[in-house]
Parts: sequence; structure tokens; C-alpha cells
Amino acid sequence: MKIRSKLIIAFLATSLPLLLITNGLLYTHEQKEITKQIFNHLQSVASIQHNRTRGIISQNIERWRLVASRTQLRISLADFIKDRTEKHRTRMNSILADALVPISDFRNISILGLDGIVIASTDIDKIGQDHSAEQFFTQGKTGSCDTGTCVDLFFLDQNQQLMSHLAGPLYLSNKLIGVLIIESSVANIISSIGDYTGLGETGETILARHDENGDALFITPTRFNPDAALKMVVPKEETDKPITQVFLGLHDMLVEAVDYRDVPVLATTRHVEETDWGIVVKIDTAEAMAPIKNIRNLLTAIGLAAILLLLLLSFYLSKTITRPISRLTKTAKNISEGDLHDQADEKMRDETGILAQAFNRMTENLIASHKKLEKKIEEIKVRENEIRLLLNSTAEAIYGIDRHGNCTFCNPSCLHLLGYDQESDLLGKQMHTLMHHRRPDGSEYPREECKIMQGLRQGEAIHVDDEVFWRADATCFWAEYWTHPVEQENENLKSVVTFIDISKRRASDQEREKLNTQLQQAQKLEAVGTLAGGIAHDFNNILTAILGYADLAKIKLASGSEVTAHLEEVLKAGGRAQELVKQILTFSRQTKDERKPLQIHLIIKEALKLLRASIPKTIEFRENIDQNCGMVMADPTQIHQVMMNLCTNAYQAMRETGGILAVELSRVEITQADQKVAGLHLLPGPYIELQVSDTGHGMPRSLQERIFEPYFTTKDKGKGTGMGLALVHGIVKSHEGHITVYSEPGKGSSFQVYLPRIETIPLHPETEINQAIPTGNERILVIDDEDFIVNFEQLALEEFGYRVTATTSSVEALEIFSEQPENFDLIITDMTMPTMTGAELAQKILAARPEIPIILCTGFSELINEQKAKAIGIREYIMKPIIISEIALAVRRVLDEKPGPPAGRS
Repeated sequence: MKIRSKLIIAFLATSLPLLLITNGLLYTHEQKEITKQIFNHLQSVASIQHNRTRGIISQNIERWRLVASRTQLRISLADFIKDRTEKHRTRMNSILADALVPISDFRNISILGLDGIVIASTDIDKIGQDHSAEQFFTQGKTGSCDTGTCVDLFFLDQNQQLMSHLAGPLYLSNKLIGVLIIESSVANIISSIGDYTGLGETGETILARHDENGDALFITPTRFNPDAALKMVVPKEETDKPITQVFLGLHDMLVEAVDYRDVPVLATTRHVEETDWGIVVKIDTAEAMAPIKNIRNLLTAIGLAAILLLLLLSFYLSKTITRPISRLTKTAKNISEGDLHDQADEKMRDETGILAQAFNRMTENLIASHKKLEKKIEEIKVRENEIRLLLNSTAEAIYGIDRHGNCTFCNPSCLHLLGYDQESDLLGKQMHTLMHHRRPDGSEYPREECKIMQGLRQGEAIHVDDEVFWRADATCFWAEYWTHPVEQENENLKSVVTFIDISKRRASDQEREKLNTQLQQAQKLEAVGTLAGGIAHDFNNILTAILGYADLAKIKLASGSEVTAHLEEVLKAGGRAQELVKQILTFSRQTKDERKPLQIHLIIKEALKLLRASIPKTIEFRENIDQNCGMVMADPTQIHQVMMNLCTNAYQAMRETGGILAVELSRVEITQADQKVAGLHLLPGPYIELQVSDTGHGMPRSLQERIFEPYFTTKDKGKGTGMGLALVHGIVKSHEGHITVYSEPGKGSSFQVYLPRIETIPLHPETEINQAIPTGNERILVIDDEDFIVNFEQLALEEFGYRVTATTSSVEALEIFSEQPENFDLIITDMTMPTMTGAELAQKILAARPEIPIILCTGFSELINEQKAKAIGIREYIMKPIIISEIALAVRRVLDEKPGPPAGRS
């Protein structure tokens, strides 16, 4: 290409971008303004439709609650469940009819039993229908949508009118007795969504929901498809559609996509709270962006005119400049072709003349240097052949470095292991910077500490068993390497480095060591669990005597006695010990978790009392516990474990220095915008947050990412199993919660636990009636292998008027019974006894006299549980420690119970 052309191109290349950038900025600005206006308009329409829809839903939910709150309706349902007479059904139908009349949108109200069968309804034809398999029944029964929340299951009735269900549980005295279902018209919602005012010729509003496959199902007709309602489905895989993006969480933003017609559109979406509905407001991109075309045409015309003017100007300037240069170019061409005797014209008076003189001096120097260059080339070729022979003579990775650490040669194995394609990627490069610059944990590896560089400086051979080398793609591998100095005239000029990849060998060694460690830890935990279960079992027997004799003493003392108050404290302490036994059995995997509505602040305070007694005074406790934070559905023993593990972890971080252990409990609302929702850790909604903080040594981010792994611990050997935080993590996740940690070295750590908060319906509290301990005069045979338990049970039962025969041997008990089977009205036996267990004794007694009632007592047994006990004919199953009131009530209950057929017979 000639200089003239280059000048023209250079001039245009400088000017045109400025012109194009200016036009582009103007176009972009106008485009953004138009887009902003479109987005604001779509957002406004979306807000209006969302508020209308949400208002209708909220109104219907409130109407459902008014119907569900009718006390007479729940009482009638409870009466019907007891005797199922038409009188109670008629009464319920009448109450439902009265509730249906004033609400025009409601089409039918029904009550379903816990088996899904319609018990009462304003539509008599629906009575007896089975809805047990319907989603609205299962959600309404469990209250998973919150009481009275609309269950988004739509159908067309016989008039092809779109309907919805409102479903929720009915309780009486905290007991679930049925499910209330209301069928409601959604015509007003469809009418609102079908209002396309202000959306031009192509804009529309769409209401959709998830179907059972997770696809987007159109709830309402569309502008271009009036039959779309409950018929048109967009698969969830088509994520480029606005109707699916609304269920991916892309809310309150302008979306450029294609709609169900595969037409490009601009859209915005909204999620309707307490439902799985989504609202999409959209308009065709062609209609929305029409105003931008006129601006683009105007800017194009201006740009073409400016380009033409620049072309003319650049042509004139290039012609003036390039004329003398063309003459000099011809001389330079001749010189480049080997004619070193050609001379440039030195008569020109401008810079071109000076350049011509320089060309002439250059040709003279070239002639003098030509022979020297030829000799040097020959020397370089010999050296290259030697290096190439060395590089190809070994399978190990080899490279050389000069005194500065720069690469002088490398073989193919080196290129392969380091991930480079050709020698030029390494030659002349600083090798420490390329492959040895960081340690295994990612921290910087100073060049002064590098073993390779030390060997180079000291002229010594170095061997290193394992260090990390880094590849071109920023990944690393473990290598074993050797360095050998190369000297010339007692001066170290360079080193040769040989290395091999040992990653597989190292990984194999580490995996074997890790598996051995995990096996040892698992064996330790299994042994501890077995020991804990045995201790808890024996402790239950001891507690039976402590609590039982304390109760007996309390009964015999006069009310108001000072000793009675002391005994109350003994019983309270025994109750705490009883809870402690439950925790030990849970740890040893010998009890199942029982979740129930729980006021978590009571568990937190109880755990803090226990901890305060065992943690040194150098650690200050600070509490900020909201007693009105609400309730969670949880197992109290597991929540106690979470609290104890987190506080113990905090104490261990401050054991040597002391500090502050802070515990906070509060209620929080997790929104859709929260990072814990975006990270799929939590669902939006109400939660209770437990925060445990310490002012200990803290930890770096690399440790924070692993602290919830099983068997991972930062403690010294013998001071921790690495299971505490892993157990906490497992419990929190099983309760559908989330746990996070924030820590900085030297600034302490803070753990945050989020547990779903449950909303409860206030019920009229029932009056607690102090029930007197029942008495009797029946004959009872008591068996337990512990003397003090047998004595206690005999004293207690005789105190209530019963005639008791007691023994510590199951074999002796069977002999006593066999001699006079009709001489006893009740058998009370322990489970775990030598020679013959309580279950075996019960089977032998029932074989001789099938109708006799038997009560089985146990602290814990792996051989039997309550279901197995009932299956073999045992009437009652009582867990130790035995409480006087419980055993007395159980005795009276089985004695007064009408004898039925033995288990397994009819």
C-alpha cells in the first residue's frame, strides 16, 4: 500500500471514529430515553394490575377466615365426627348457606373430613365426593399455604367459568378436625387483566401460574388468543419467554425477549404474593421502538455528508506530502534488493534530504558489517543444534534459566506439563513469575525464598520432594524437582531445572490418610454414642427412684409445708435431669426427633443457664432475646444441641484470652431481594434469627468455607472431632433453615441461624383442671430387676389403695402368676431384665390369660418400641423415669378399659 493511501486511511481512521462516536452517543441517548419511558409505562400498568389482583385475593382470603372463624361451624363439625348424624350435617349445611349468601363471588362452600370426603356443602350433590388426591385438599389440610391462603388450582365449571379454591384447616381446641374449601369465581380478576388500555395496538397483560410440571400455564385469555385460558402452556425450558422468566425471579425490570408468538417484545413482570401467579405486561418491540427510526435516519444522513467532506480533504493533503517520499522509496527498494551502491538524491532541502543522506551512510555501514553478520549466524546455528539435541534426549520436563531467572531453553515435556504451546511462550520469560509465583494456598511466593533461585545464586544443586507449580491456565500441580548449576570459569551463569508431576501420587496418599482419619473418628463417635446410651438408660432408673420417692413424700406432707417446697425443687431438678437424659439418648441415636410448635426463646434461655455454670467468668455473657419473636416447628432437643454447640465453639475461641459471648434472638422478614433467596438457601417469608457471636481469634475466609464439613476441625489433635458445626449445619438444614458465618482474623466470629417462623391462629385457652390421682383396690403384680424401683412402685400403688405383689425376677413372677392366674387384675413389668425380658414375660402371661392388661416400663430398649408392644397385646407403654401421676392414671385407664380381643385375633 502506498504512503498516499496510508495517509488517507490514517486521516479517515482518526476522523471517522470521532464522527461515528458522536452519532452513536446521540443515538444511544435517545434510545435510552425512549426505553426508559417504555419501562416506566409498563411498570405502571404492571403495578396497577398487581394491586388489583392482590386486592381481590386478599379480600377472598379475609372472607374465608370469617367463615372459618364461626365457632358453631367447628363445634357442629366436631359433633358430626363423633356420631355422624344427619342433624349435625344439616346444621353445618345451614351455617355454610348463611355464609354463602352475602358474597356474590362465592359459588360453593364445602367442609371435608381428614380423609378428603365432603361432609357438608352448599351444593348437596357434592356431599360424599372424595377429594383426598386433590392438591387443594392436601395443602389445605397441612396449612402449607398459611391459614386461608388461596390455593392456585383453577378449573372450568359446567358453565365454562374460571374458578378458584380457597382451602385451609379447621381446628377445635388445637386439634385439626377438617378442611374448609370455598369455590370462588375469578371473573373480576380476568376482567381486570384483560384491560389493555394504554398499551397500544400490540400490548397486553397476561396472568399465568405454574402447572404440575413447573411449566407456565396461562390463566387468562390473551389479546391474540382468546382461548388461551388454561389451555396454552409455555414449557419451563423456554427461558427466553417473559411468561417463564416471571417464575425465575426476574421481576421489576425491563426484559427483551420473544413472547408466545415468537415475536420480539419488551416486557416487565410481577409476582403475586402468597400465590404462584405471575403477571406479564408486554408490547411488541417494533411498535415500542418506532420513534427511534426517524432519529437514526437523520443521523445517517449527517454522517454520510461528513464522510464525503473528509475524503476530499484527505486526498488533497496526501498528494502534497507523498511526492518527495515516493522518490526516496525507489532508492530504498533498490538497497533492500541488494544494490548497496545506489545513492539517494541529497539535493532536497527538507527533512527528505536529511533522510537521503542517512540512507547513503547506512549503505556504507551495511557493506562493512555484512561479513561479521555471516560469521555470527554460523555460530548461532551451532548453538541451536546443541540445545535442540539436549531438549529432545529426555522424557522429564527440563528448562534452563540464566542468572536472572529467565528461560533460555525448554523441552516438549516442559511445555506439555506447564500448558504452553510453543517455545516462544517461555523463552526469555521470568520462570518464577510464570510457574512458581504462589504457594499452594494462593499466597504470594517471594522470589527471594524460591529454592530454584537460591540454588542459582549459590551455585548449588537443589532437590525438593513436593512443591506447587502453576500452569498457563492458572491451575496448579504438585511437582518433585531438581536444579543443577552450570558454571563457566568459576562463575555461575545458569541452572538447569528438571521436574516431574507427582499430583496423582500425592492425591492417592492424601486420600488414604483422610479415609483412615475418618474411620478413626467414626469409631470414636460410635463408642461415645453407645456409652452415652447406656449411661442414660441406667440414669432413667435412678431418676425413677428420685422423682418417685420425692412425689411420695410430697403426697404425705401437709400442703404449705416448708419441706414440700424443698421437694418441689427436687422435682424441678429431676425434670431437668429427665430432659438431659433425652438429649443423651438423642446424641446416641436412641430417640427420634419430635417436632412441634416451639417457643424457641425458652430453649435458648435454658441452654444459657446450663452454659453459665460451666464456662469461666472470664467470658462475659450478653443476651438480647426477643421473647415475642414467635414460634418455630422444631425438635426442642435438637435446638438445644444447636445452641450448646455454637456457644461451646464460641467459648473455645476465647478460652485463653477471655471475651464476650453474645446471643441475640429476633424475628426477621426475608424478601425476594435477599442474597439468601437468590442463592437458593431460603424461601421468602418470616423467619427467626439466632445469632451467636464471640470476640475470639476469628478465622480467614479459606477456613470459613470448610467449617461445616464433617471431621474438619481447626483444633489441636485430641481437642475436637470436627463434628460439632457439621451437626449444627445438618440440624438447621433438616428444619428448612440456613446458617451463615462471618469472621475476620483477630476480630471474632458471628454465626447466624435462620429458622422458618410459623404463624398460629389464636384459640380460646382451655381451663387447666388439676385432676386428682385415681385410686382402686385391684390386685397388681409388679416386676423390675432394680430393688429400689420395685419398692417405690409397690409403695406408690399401695398408697392409692391397690393390693400389690412385687418381685425383682421375671422368672419368679411367671411362677407366681402361673400358680394362680386369676389372682391378679394387672401386670406391671420392666422391659430389660436378666434371663427373661419384659416382652417375653408378657407373651407368656397373655398366652395363659389373653384378656389380662399389661403395662410395660422401659428406659430404652432396642428390642421393642410402643408399636411393637401394642402389637403383642400390651395395653400401655411407659418411658422411664416413672412419675407417680402417670403410672396411677395408666393403671386406672387399663383397668377401666373394656377387654378386647388379643392382638392378632378377631
